[in-house]
Amino acid sequence: MVIAFADIVEIEKKATAYFIPNAIQISTDSAKHFFASFLSRDQAYDLMVDIWRIARPDLVPPKEGEGSVQDVNDVSS
Repeated sequence: MVIAFADIVEIEKKATAYFIPNAIQISTDSAKHFFASFLSRDQAYDLMVDIWRIARPDLVPPKEGEGSVQDVNDVSS
């Protein structure tokens, strides 16, 4: 199966049998695809998200530690 990164709208880490963290779900506008039995699910997920970030920067949430940071001195009354 080939899914173009441009068609992906969401990539999520999932678990099989509710407690084995070895799956990834890839969602497009028309379908959801569930891939399981990854030996290194977190590394595969990180690689997919990094490539997806390049193809669809408008949809990918910022990495942890990135994005806007609210200034603690900027308090509205």
